[in-house]
Amino acid sequence: MDTSSGDSTGSHLSENSAAKNRRRVCDKHNLADLFMSRTDANPFRRFVKCPERVRGCTFFDWVDDPMPDYQTTWVGRPKLQKEALEDQVHAKLAVVKNLSERIVVKEREIMLLQGRCAELEALVKKCHRESRLRKGIFAGIVVVLLIVVVFFVVV
Repeated sequence: MDTSSGDSTGSHLSENSAAKNRRRVCDKHNLADLFMSRTDANPFRRFVKCPERVRGCTFFDWVDDPMPDYQTTWVGRPKLQKEALEDQVHAKLAVVKNLSERIVVKEREIMLLQGRCAELEALVKKCHRESRLRKGIFAGIVVVLLIVVVFFVVV
């Protein structure tokens, strides 16, 4: 017997399963396959269904009785914990994404400020050159005035 299953709600059990004696025949006289439910409503509950289900046979029957509520709650607890952890991970990923976007914005601002700093440094250098030039001109004017004053005083 094939032990694989394409069914997303159950897991196919082998023919060597303990429930082998509980195998049933469907309305079309096919030997029903045994599966185990993986749903929240019926966790680990065994069931049988016809292998010809895709061809229209609707045979389905539970092998086990439903679990009591306390067992279902206990079985479902790891899933709830997993979901809570996944929610926390998604929240953390959202924070990381937000921070990453803010970092990109800040990096652009830094680049703009660096460009502005370079412009200001060039302007400061230009002002220093002009200031030295003015000082030189001023010193030259003072020298000329001193020469003129000395010339008039001597004459």
